[in-house]
Order: sequence, then C-alpha cells, then structure tokens
Amino acid sequence: MFYDGGCKLCRREVALYRWLDRQQRIQWLDIHARPQVLTAFGIELSDAMRQLHVMDAQGQMQIGVDAFVALWQQMRGFGWLAKLAQLSPINHLLEIGYQRFACVRYARRCRESDSCRL
Repeated sequence: MFYDGGCKLCRREVALYRWLDRQQRIQWLDIHARPQVLTAFGIELSDAMRQLHVMDAQGQMQIGVDAFVALWQQMRGFGWLAKLAQLSPINHLLEIGYQRFACVRYARRCRESDSCRL
C-alpha cells in the first residue's frame, strides 16, 4: 500500500490498518518519506498523492475504491466490507464520494506543504 505519511489523516488510518494487520500481510510504503519507491511501479507521485494505490494479491495495481477493496480483502474482519464495496451500485457511490474526498485532500495537502512539487 502506498500512502502519504505526511498527511495526518492518512497516518491515523494507516496506523489502524497496521495494528489490524497482525499477520503482516501488507507492505506499507510511505510515499512522503520515500517517493522514489513509486518509480519501480511506474506510478507518478502526483497520481499517488491524488488517490490511494494498492498492489493487490495478484500483482495488479488497484486505485481509489478498488484499492481499499484490495486492502480490506487482506485485513482480518474486513472481508465483508470488501464484498459490500464491490457491489455495483455501492461501488459506484463509494467511488463518487472517494473522488470528491481525494480531490479535497489533495488540494489541502498542496496548500499545506510542498508535497505536490516533489
């Protein structure tokens, strides 16, 4: 999972997920501290800052709500949420909501720091 470690909200959410990931199935990559890790995956920093990116268990890059689904599928107790989020009408609504949230978060992050200019 690629996350923005410079974002307070992101750090809190990742801390919860890390605590739940007791089997350590997920590799947590802080793109704020180490933006160069994105190069190996062909991801632009601006894209990674705009939306959540997760490499799923099959080695496919998932973005946005699909990234959360891939993450939740690996988290104990979150399988039901992953299945629910995959249902067509729910997935569509979640994607609309997430896109709006992600856009606001990105704009706010750019105002607060130089993260968008890395």
